[in-house]
Amino acid sequence: MEDIHLFIPAGTRWGLVGPNGAGKSTLLMLFALLLRPTQGKLRVLGISASERIPVAIRRQIAVSFQQPRFLTGTVWDNVALPLRLRGLSRRDEQDRTAFWLERFDLTHLARQPVKTLSGGEQARLQLARALSMQPALLLLDEPFAAVDATSRSMFKARLKAALADIDPTVVMISHDFSDFLDLTDQTAVVLNGRIVEQGPTAALFKTSALVQTLFPTLNRPV
Repeated sequence: MEDIHLFIPAGTRWGLVGPNGAGKSTLLMLFALLLRPTQGKLRVLGISASERIPVAIRRQIAVSFQQPRFLTGTVWDNVALPLRLRGLSRRDEQDRTAFWLERFDLTHLARQPVKTLSGGEQARLQLARALSMQPALLLLDEPFAAVDATSRSMFKARLKAALADIDPTVVMISHDFSDFLDLTDQTAVVLNGRIVEQGPTAALFKTSALVQTLFPTLNRPV
């Protein structure tokens, strides 16, 4: 990564778009504080990434990975345990877990071992867990990649409603142009480890020749 200049105000929703290998996932891992920059300056939630990051700050960041990562145990366990570790009372933990499982249509799977879930169910569980933490910063790496076309619009609508309720800062990677148009305000184009364009999502997708090249099926009006 080099020559990256990006300011993401609190409460905004950003997309990162670019070809495979452009550096999008590296940026997301930097924002998640899972990688440290080797040069330059990075501040996340007001804290310099070069400093020791307080646990309280790390707990304000939630990541939904393209390849879901779960605890062993049940669907319920995977939402409830992280809340317990954050110090919620048993009642609040149970109420919040039940709420988010219902919101993503997972209540009927609550006692099912997580390893038995389909790809789409895993994607919904990962988002339910991330949003249950009410993060200040939500990082999404291909959140709908494993969701079938039939369920995609409903799943996206539920995520959009949840984001409106919690209002976190969002950074999302996707290979579907409709995800950016539906869920983001701003988009940055990443190419060869650099941000080469950025601006309001709808305008960028309408006028950028590079974005049109990345999404050759981009043919609906914006």
